[in-house]
Amino acid sequence: MNKIILFKNSERAATWVAKYFDEFIQNNPNAVLGFATGVSPLKTYALLQEYCKNGTSWENIKSFNLDEFIGVPVEHPESFRSQMNNNLFVGVNIKKENIFIPDGLADDPVAESEKYEKLINEAGGIDLQYISIGANGHMAYNEPGTPADSLTHVTDIAPFTRNILIEQKKFATLEETPTQAITVGIQTILNFKEMVMVCVGESKAVPVQKMLEGPITTDIPSSFLRKHNNVTFIIDEPASKLLDFDKHNIIDMTDY
Repeated sequence: MNKIILFKNSERAATWVAKYFDEFIQNNPNAVLGFATGVSPLKTYALLQEYCKNGTSWENIKSFNLDEFIGVPVEHPESFRSQMNNNLFVGVNIKKENIFIPDGLADDPVAESEKYEKLINEAGGIDLQYISIGANGHMAYNEPGTPADSLTHVTDIAPFTRNILIEQKKFATLEETPTQAITVGIQTILNFKEMVMVCVGESKAVPVQKMLEGPITTDIPSSFLRKHNNVTFIIDEPASKLLDFDKHNIIDMTDY
């Protein structure tokens, strides 16, 4: 059953998510986990490293990422592989061979996408996925208009999203900003066993309201999560300000 949990702010939300993932790892030491990049996970990933230092083992964990830019060198600080290495993997004892991220420099990105989908399936699927919502309602790099039955694929990054990347100072100019990515698809995501959808910050208030209260539509790809039966929506107060609380059974953890 899907749940909505409300937190006072993004830091408290991140702390809860980190604890949830840590307990999941302890209870499922051979789990296949899914991760995302961006700003939202940073506090959670820092705490997961601390949990590992205090004894939680990642030795048999497998990790899959949602996406990767096409054409961005691996060593570039904004490649998703670099972000994951620097913000999470450097501080946990996961085996290098158990880390899976699409190859954004593959000669044939379409073939790489198909290969990545197969790797997820061969691993038995994702047991627990960290995911966050984009300001235009996207999830992973499934931009508005992505078909609902999409599997891992090559996607064009929307101009809106590219401008957000510049605002976040991840890239200096529009010319430097990648135009495509390899991303898991909407159907791929709906095949995951459990997800934690993290929505924090006032900039996410509009997409959160559309995701949870609007129609399920490819215009808001994250709205398809309502078709899943095991998603925990983690929302802080700024991101919740447009929700009609009477429509939801919200778990209030603003005192957490």
